Amino acid sequence: MTDHDKSFVSVAAAAAAGALFMYYLDGKSGARRRAMVRDKVVAAGNDAAEFATKKGQHIANRIKGGIATARRATRGNGPDETEADPHAKAAWNEQGL
Repeated sequence: MTDHDKSFVSVAAAAAAGALFMYYLDGKSGARRRAMVRDKVVAAGNDAAEFATKKGQHIANRIKGGIATARRATRGNGPDETEADPHAKAAWNEQGL
């Protein structure tokens, strides 16, 4: 990139930043725009936190299920009759256990 190109990019970036500041610091609608941006950022943060919480709980449940399956396998017991997952019971029976 030549010096001329760099200076053009700098001027364009400065102009864009100035326009953005004018847009958000506008006396009439700037407060509404800033509030809207703030609300969107807060909502995105809340969504990310909820997603992480649900994924963490899902992983914890999968680990607990794996531990329970391993314990049952080491004891030699078959699946509980009240087990909610019919696929696990079918797989257990297919293995002849």
